[in-house]
Amino acid sequence: MHRVTYSKEGLIKFISHLDIIRLWQRAFRRAGVQVAVSKGFSPHPVMSFGPPLPVGVAGREELLDVALVQGQGEALTAERLQGSLPGGIGVRGLKAVPDTAASLCATIDRAAYEVEFEPEYGAEVRARVEAARAAVNLISRTTRQGGERVKDIRPLVHALSVEDQADGTVILRCTVSVGVGGTCNPYELLEAVLGWPGERVKQQPVTRTALFSSRTDSRTRPPRADGDTRRTQ
Repeated sequence: MHRVTYSKEGLIKFISHLDIIRLWQRAFRRAGVQVAVSKGFSPHPVMSFGPPLPVGVAGREELLDVALVQGQGEALTAERLQGSLPGGIGVRGLKAVPDTAASLCATIDRAAYEVEFEPEYGAEVRARVEAARAAVNLISRTTRQGGERVKDIRPLVHALSVEDQADGTVILRCTVSVGVGGTCNPYELLEAVLGWPGERVKQQPVTRTALFSSRTDSRTRPPRADGDTRRTQ
């Protein structure tokens, strides 16, 4: 089994997770990289993706596990794949992982995001983040099928901080839960923290910077920020 680390940036961030799966399947075929197939009545390439990236959000270090047929060099494979991928998708790494390793979706339970704001929003963003960090609850409200869904996403938010940049822009950084234990969408978090409508928060550039396991993979855990709101489990 091999793990591919890749980026998803530019206009291609607007395609869905299902499209990303199909894109990678085609890329392996075009690159001439042999992928093992499953057994049974409906064979398919043995590939496992990390938690889906929300449409419109860029990804800096997305993850994909794939079972490659033996005898294919990692460096050459990565080079061939990059040549077969569309613009906006970049191969950042390829390494072997144990065949017995649990699936990415079973092990990953945290995601780190960055959100960029123009200088004129700096004071508002800092004030809203400070208020959110001090609040006991962080309420998300979404409307579905004519009804309003109210949820406290505070237990899903593990870090929240703001950093001023040299050019005057402001970066909001957060670490949230993903996976079977509960998922906090970054846009959902922005709406709850800033009080902005969904259409407005989706105009802000959002990047998922890391995926990791809080339980076992401390090597890939983002540095703890001053704005951590909860202790890592």
